[in-house]
Amino acid sequence: MEPFQRFKRMATEENLWVYALSLGVNKEVIVEDLKRDVFEKFNFLPNSNMTLTFVLNKLSSQGYIHKGKFSGRESFTTTPKGVSELEKAKKFVQELLQKM
Repeated sequence: MEPFQRFKRMATEENLWVYALSLGVNKEVIVEDLKRDVFEKFNFLPNSNMTLTFVLNKLSSQGYIHKGKFSGRESFTTTPKGVSELEKAKKFVQELLQKM
């Protein structure tokens, strides 16, 4: 695998938590639509619904998202703790880009 392809995979597929938190900051995200939402906003398609479910369960158990129901469907929103973690990631990426 080429270095750029590896970097791209690690920045997308292997860090789905960033994208889930980002989508849930200002709105309820329907869990079953998450894969499509990631594709529409970030231009990549997560490989597996199972992986997304694992990521959401982990984020929920650690207090980064709040799960609920929206229009009778399973949904989530990003908690203040999740927003804080997302801001840390953004700051890290900005600092990294400045160094590059």
